[in-house]
Amino acid sequence: MRARWALLLLLGCGGAGGSTGGVAAGGSGNSGSGSPQSCTPAATCPASPPSYRTDVAPVFQRRCSACHGPGGTEYRKHPLTSYAAVQGQRVAILDQVGFCLMPPPDYGALTSDERAAVMGWLACGAPDN
Repeated sequence: MRARWALLLLLGCGGAGGSTGGVAAGGSGNSGSGSPQSCTPAATCPASPPSYRTDVAPVFQRRCSACHGPGGTEYRKHPLTSYAAVQGQRVAILDQVGFCLMPPPDYGALTSDERAAVMGWLACGAPDN
């Protein structure tokens, strides 16, 4: 499991061929601020780890609850409504957010700040803070 995390944190988008130029297949690569979205799962734990409650949970609520919240199409299989649910899916979240596969293109890419919060939190071991 640790090897998978290390591999995912080191790989870039686009597989062995390199980066996709910051754009996931089918995605716009737009961070919402006009700058290209960085689609690499490379993340480091910042000196001040993001807080699940104040930094990460609001991102999931704002950007993921339409599908992964109550009544959403993915809620039964992949709920993202509590720390326990998110903690249990952290490797899948790292894959999906790291390679800019989630949120789906028609829902808009995460902003750079949203992505940094989620990826940084995951790199710090997904603490319940």
